[in-house]
Amino acid sequence: MSRPAGKAQPRFLLAVDLEDIRILIPDGLRYRERVPPTTRSILGALDRHDARITFFTTGDVARRHPALVRDIFEAGHEIGCHGDLHVPLDRQTPESFHDDLSRCIESYEAAGVPADRVRGYRAPMGSLVAATSWSYAVLRERGFVYSSSVCATSQSLYAWPEFGADVPREMDGVWEVPITVAGLPGFNVPLGGIHFRVLPFAITRALLERKLERRGFVATYVHPYDVDTDQERFMHPEIGESRFYNWLMYLNRHRVIPRFETFLESGFETQPMGEWVRETLMAESTERMEPC
Repeated sequence: MSRPAGKAQPRFLLAVDLEDIRILIPDGLRYRERVPPTTRSILGALDRHDARITFFTTGDVARRHPALVRDIFEAGHEIGCHGDLHVPLDRQTPESFHDDLSRCIESYEAAGVPADRVRGYRAPMGSLVAATSWSYAVLRERGFVYSSSVCATSQSLYAWPEFGADVPREMDGVWEVPITVAGLPGFNVPLGGIHFRVLPFAITRALLERKLERRGFVATYVHPYDVDTDQERFMHPEIGESRFYNWLMYLNRHRVIPRFETFLESGFETQPMGEWVRETLMAESTERMEPC
């Protein structure tokens, strides 16, 4: 069952995919550690605007930076699961995925985040597609309430155009909140991450505002490295050997925080995604089930 967000208060569902890109690179830890300072710069911007969001966090980051994850949680943000070592779903099995989730939960608990407060999931690299939709059953079994992993377009590294429009849908007992996409003929890219950085801001803003007005929500995201202007240069593993795409990975990083602060200053209301799912999708689903 799919549905738009209805008449709920419009929400700017900004999320941070909190991962350390270095672990995906052979001998990547030789590069400087940048996750804590870049994440804290994002936290500072959110604090200036009294904004609460979701941080989809890898188990690896929680183990190596427990104080950072605890500070995020204690500041009122939601901690969601982003995989233990950022391994895409198409490289896993239901059994290994179950174990992956267990390691994540244990790492969050060790960092001071109660297991029962982790109810959201985002697949590494947006790798939840038709072929890996078996993951919903595992998520439901482990007590997860929602996922925000799907790119309902053909113009993405992992694409699921058959999912349909980028509106929430209940999948095997788990709500899927797809990443917001541009929705233009021939140009239907996800409006987060690299596209949030490299597209002209006037275009990004107009597309997100149109979706917010029509749907009542937009779901977009950034990474710590998207705001890192001091990172050493290296080939990013998610884009292969293309020097052009690797150049794009460093473009406009200094503009990302000012861009999402512009949304916050314009009255875009944020909310942790888990709260939004409970207050809109789950609440309205329960109302429909209640007898008259």
